[in-house]
Amino acid sequence: MYPLMQPPLVIEEYSKLTKKEAQQHFDWFISQIPQRIEILKKHSQVNLNRSPESLIHIWEWFHNKIEIVDKTAEELEEEFRSTKDWLKNYILVRKMSMVSLSIILDIAIYFGEVIRENNRGVYWEVLFKPKSYVSVNRPILGGFRAKSMDVVQITSNKAILIQEGDSNTNALYDIYNIWTNDFI
Repeated sequence: MYPLMQPPLVIEEYSKLTKKEAQQHFDWFISQIPQRIEILKKHSQVNLNRSPESLIHIWEWFHNKIEIVDKTAEELEEEFRSTKDWLKNYILVRKMSMVSLSIILDIAIYFGEVIRENNRGVYWEVLFKPKSYVSVNRPILGGFRAKSMDVVQITSNKAILIQEGDSNTNALYDIYNIWTNDFI
């Protein structure tokens, strides 16, 4: 069984964390990076040598590993009830399993480390302001021209595309090349 990442505090919304809580979470997240990459390496059997090309191999492995499950009636009712009318047609009846979500997080961590280690000046950071920033209080990559990179959000979005039938196993590699060519 793939071990889930267990943060030391429950986070319902990152934007509601205090600066101290966000910093504690960030410090814990950074401390977990080596362990999470080792877990990913052990379970995937992919050579995680931190090369940009290794992103193709880990994403290809994930394509074959992703588990999609049906949402419960309660989950669908809650989502339908809390969604604006004009968005209700976009509600998905299936979701990724908890194991798949955990793997996505570990792949995102690895993706971030590949970018950081292959591009001088890129680093993990946490931004506390503005509260309206979509990645406020989250571990992100900094060191880009006028941007920060939320590798967890990007990786999660790409995984949703797999759920919807996308078969591009080069997705993370392509994003790596776009960001490193255009923003560094």
